[in-house]
Amino acid sequence: MIKIKKDVIAVVSPDASRTGAPILILRYLNWLKSKTELQFIVILGSNGPLYKEFEMIGPVYIWNDIVHKHNTGVLNRVISKILVKLLPDYDRLADKFASKLKNNYRVNLIISNTSVNGEYLKLLQNCFKCKTITYVHEGYKFLKSFNQSKLVKYNFEQSDELIAVSYFVKNMLTKNFQLNKPIHMLNGCINDVEKVALSKEFIKKNNNIPKDKFIIMCCGYMTWHKGTDIFVQIVYQLSKTNQEIHFIWLGGDSKAIAYKQMIFDLEKLNLLQNVSFIFNVFNSIDYINIADILLILSREESFSLVTIEAGLLKKPILCFENSGGPLEIVNFDKRFQIPYLDVTKFCCRIRSLSNDNIERVQMGKYLYERVISNYTLAKQARNFLNIITK
Repeated sequence: MIKIKKDVIAVVSPDASRTGAPILILRYLNWLKSKTELQFIVILGSNGPLYKEFEMIGPVYIWNDIVHKHNTGVLNRVISKILVKLLPDYDRLADKFASKLKNNYRVNLIISNTSVNGEYLKLLQNCFKCKTITYVHEGYKFLKSFNQSKLVKYNFEQSDELIAVSYFVKNMLTKNFQLNKPIHMLNGCINDVEKVALSKEFIKKNNNIPKDKFIIMCCGYMTWHKGTDIFVQIVYQLSKTNQEIHFIWLGGDSKAIAYKQMIFDLEKLNLLQNVSFIFNVFNSIDYINIADILLILSREESFSLVTIEAGLLKKPILCFENSGGPLEIVNFDKRFQIPYLDVTKFCCRIRSLSNDNIERVQMGKYLYERVISNYTLAKQARNFLNIITK
């Protein structure tokens, strides 16, 4: 019997974490599944909480599980990603996986979600010799750190076309990389019919958050890059003069080094009771809904999905000048900007906004209109479809 191979698009992503790049590509893939007859397979570098969502898109393969299959015990837990390649079984398992893909699928397009998929992107390209599009979600500082392993350079060299998640990223690519290939624009997006499922009262009660205090929230994985050190300074400065403010960090996990550093400082300052940490939630919009002001403390942000989520909820945000994507979303409106790393001015602005409900409402409405006019799934997804099918 002759086996009929299925025509598919291969989507490659580093992991299934509940972070910006996997969340965003899932929004687009879900739209494509519902509006077109395109078929997909997904190759993830490692597993994560969004695995089930990727599984709804198509068959999912976990690269680390495939090539580390026989490397169990202590060795598997401690050797690095690079050293794994030196193990005797690595090449055999990778080749076996490649043969399985070739026997079952006819891949006519590879979408590399992020710029650091070099290891398994190379295998796919050797198998299928088809067009590759890389969706760039990273800023320059992030890419520069990863380029030590040459993954970024390989991704860009082997990509036929690139997609930038913001003009900030597109300008960065043009300025810092010699790329003689098309660079498309595809912003982040949100489904404008997305609704809050859990009440503010429920969220606060289940996370031991004071019900009557003014809520200042930060979001994101916990790293220096996201401003965890600045967060502690803001908590310290504002808590000296106002005990009616409660602070929340949404996202990340308790194993992160930056989390332990924040806890260390907050305990030293006797301010741990003023801060709540909420890790890895299913629907972040439910939690952003309890905030009065959302702070984007990133030193560099390629886009900022939480900014458009806040906009859908009509919540004001504050971010740093020269920090990237969030500034595009607010259209560089000065009301939302704080001089870079100026903690004193950041705190002054928070104090001012916390005492001015009218301005908070006006800023929230402005951000809402920006999101509805520019960053809905319905508007952006057709652009994605045009890019991958032309």
